[in-house]
Amino acid sequence: MKLTSCIAAAVLLSCASASAQQDMGAIAGVVRDSTGGVLPGVRVTATALATTITAETITNAEGLYTLPALKIGRYRVTAELSGFKRAVADEVEINAQSRVRVDLQLELGAMTEDVSVKAEAPLLQTETSSLAHVIREEEIKELPLNGRNFQQLAVLSAGVLPAAGHRDREGGF
Repeated sequence: MKLTSCIAAAVLLSCASASAQQDMGAIAGVVRDSTGGVLPGVRVTATALATTITAETITNAEGLYTLPALKIGRYRVTAELSGFKRAVADEVEINAQSRVRVDLQLELGAMTEDVSVKAEAPLLQTETSSLAHVIREEEIKELPLNGRNFQQLAVLSAGVLPAAGHRDREGGF
């Protein structure tokens, strides 16, 4: 009894998903610049004019894009990439199981300049002659320390050597 109800549910679900695909279509195309070269990394958005629901994708290395599983209706397709004017295709009609080709062309626009600041430690410290090194917790946990002596960690830093002839066997660098 349970097996037949599971089979019936599976059949109903597969029919529902098949019928759901019948009222959808797709938009596909290529995005090029004004010289005809393809543009990868372009954000392409399709907006349903009736509901304002959007679908979005990014063009691949060949400038190709696909927006699958769009409900039937009219769409506005836009393509945007930094340094280019936005391209718009209005009134793109999607019918049941249709695949509409919309090729877009981007023209150079007003260039914007972004300044990105990334905090990094400089390779050479010119302000001080001191030397510092941080030993992370992961390094400490992974090192085999004989007797768990924390002073043995000091020799991991560049330029640190145990003191020769020091009266404390474990205490000088």
